[in-house]
Amino acid sequence: MEAIPLSLAALAMNLLGLPGLIFIIWHFDSKRMTKQREDDERRFQRYRAEQKDHLARVLDQYRADMLEQRRMYDNNIDLVKSYNRLADDLTGVITLSTQTLQALVGKIDNNQFCPLVRRESGK
Repeated sequence: MEAIPLSLAALAMNLLGLPGLIFIIWHFDSKRMTKQREDDERRFQRYRAEQKDHLARVLDQYRADMLEQRRMYDNNIDLVKSYNRLADDLTGVITLSTQTLQALVGKIDNNQFCPLVRRESGK
């Protein structure tokens, strides 16, 4: 609040009386309160702008994180599809190897051309 010199206050008291002095004090107090309200409003608007900016940064970071997570899920889907193709190919190789080993065991069991088998069977 602006300081009112004592001489001015005494002059206002003499000219306007007590109601005039109260009116002057009320007027200056009202101006001070208006200025304080405007300052508070500016601070509040600045605070709101900072909060809005902060929220925008947080949401942008969250969006980037979610996109990264989605990319990871898409990569996992591709990995599973590749693994399924590999598993199908591997199943074919295992089946072919098993058939070949069965044929080999059959030939070993029925081997008539081995000299030891011929000697045991007497041929």
